Amino acid sequence: MSVPRNTEPQANYELARVLRRRNPDWTDRTCYAERTRVIQQAVPGSGTGKRPDIVVISAHSQPVIVETEFAPARTVERDALARLGVSVGDGEEVEGVLSVILPESLRTGNLEAIERGTFRYATHYLNAEGARTRWPAGTRWLQGGVDDLADAIEYLSLSERQLARGTQILELAVCNTAVRLANRAGESSLSRIAGGLHQEAGEQTERMAAAILVSAFVFHMAIEPQEGIPPVPLENPIKKLRLLEVWDTILAVNYWPIFSVARDILQELPVMSVHHVMGRVGEAAMNLANLGATTYHELAGRMFQTLI
Repeated sequence: MSVPRNTEPQANYELARVLRRRNPDWTDRTCYAERTRVIQQAVPGSGTGKRPDIVVISAHSQPVIVETEFAPARTVERDALARLGVSVGDGEEVEGVLSVILPESLRTGNLEAIERGTFRYATHYLNAEGARTRWPAGTRWLQGGVDDLADAIEYLSLSERQLARGTQILELAVCNTAVRLANRAGESSLSRIAGGLHQEAGEQTERMAAAILVSAFVFHMAIEPQEGIPPVPLENPIKKLRLLEVWDTILAVNYWPIFSVARDILQELPVMSVHHVMGRVGEAAMNLANLGATTYHELAGRMFQTLI
């Protein structure tokens, strides 16, 4: 008597199901398998006639495609590479694809064993320059369970090109804001700011203060939809008293690590300098928000980490 054999589509449905347990943003609407009419345009070599195996396209991240194949998986990497650069969903470009080799043992038996399975996998993504990149390099494979696959998908959902663009915006904003601090805050204010930061007065401290102010504005935009959080005050001109009141309201809710130091810096700025300094901060925060830094929380974290 022959043993029933599982198909790759069946394995993909089950893998998508267990992946959805790993992230609250992944639902049957945002993490799904074997769906047609997902890829929007034909790219040479994209094989758009073949539906992607699994797509993860949640609201707070870049879309990721997962291509799978039972071992020995002779074409899984070719299929994965063909997905880089295609558009899905509302037109977002796929910059990250995960290729997964399904163990031969899953061909038979209960597919619920995927939950405890061990997979070989590799990531494929467009780097900051738009070049195709594989990790690990060469022909080696990573090995792990479903949790590891979920971690790889979350990593791929952060665009390397967005990270590079955001870091450039952030670096320029910090440099420009630091110059405005140096030119308009006055020596006594700069000395008090340096003391509050436990630093010597100078360019490095001015950049640190600028980074703290930009971080506060970006984080404020991220939490603005929450109950009890007032809107970001981007009036023209930005007024010191109004901004202090807003940050006091936020501090009454929480978020002390972000806003308490920023408030201390703002408190030391002369009233006439606030708009010149914070206007540049607000402009940078808006540019970063448009890039996705306030919704892709990990993107913002990696940008600041890269800057530091």
